[in-house]
Amino acid sequence: MNLFRKQHDVYWCPFLLDGDWHNTGYYEPESLIKYLVSERDNEVEYLKCPAWQDYYKNAFLMRSPVDLTLQVDILPTGEKVLMTKDFNQNFYNTHIMPRFNQNNKFSMFTLDFSYVFYSEHDIAMEMISATMEKTDFIKNTNLISGEYNIAKWIRPVSPAFEIIDDQKILKIKRGDPLYYIRFNTDKKVNLIRIEQSTTLEKIEKACARLKFFVPRNTLQENYQVAASLINLHKGKLFKKSKCPFGFLKKD
Repeated sequence: MNLFRKQHDVYWCPFLLDGDWHNTGYYEPESLIKYLVSERDNEVEYLKCPAWQDYYKNAFLMRSPVDLTLQVDILPTGEKVLMTKDFNQNFYNTHIMPRFNQNNKFSMFTLDFSYVFYSEHDIAMEMISATMEKTDFIKNTNLISGEYNIAKWIRPVSPAFEIIDDQKILKIKRGDPLYYIRFNTDKKVNLIRIEQSTTLEKIEKACARLKFFVPRNTLQENYQVAASLINLHKGKLFKKSKCPFGFLKKD
């Protein structure tokens, strides 16, 4: 362990298994504090609060990469479906996942605008609701929050939402805030963009698809079964910097 490490490196990339538009169309994670300060008067008191700053210091804003209008429709059979006229069926199948059968009170769906975040050292990442936003989409949805250790479990993150009133049309504009991510560490998080690789895809598939075959695993059990695979590919996953004290090494 490097006791002198003052920052925590987190590797990330937009993630898509089909096509490459995500490399230019997806927004980079944006410092949430910088964004909120830019959107508000600098004299707003809570922006100077140490507790508020400490909570959001390693939080980032995640934006929608597209304009999108979604509407819940009811078929003659009584079944609910999620509709959009903005894109073709292939886009819908790739990026929009209705999850109505998983929630008997609210209509529910996932927007599969995926990112991957991972780290060499233990760090918990959580998805939290964009509570500081006042768009109609944010006000009419509940983000399904969650947290996991991105050094031990490497898979894409995509936001899932409950629709509070599914009789209202959901409208999202490109660039609209969708959710926040937050890293739980006292160190400053240093985001390092990398290129999506076949190695990363291999690990992602192994982690993400496990739940379909072993559905009742706890997170700790998932960490254990993924450990050997992640260790096997560490040399390809992490960029190594030269040791500044390398000159002290003897031949």
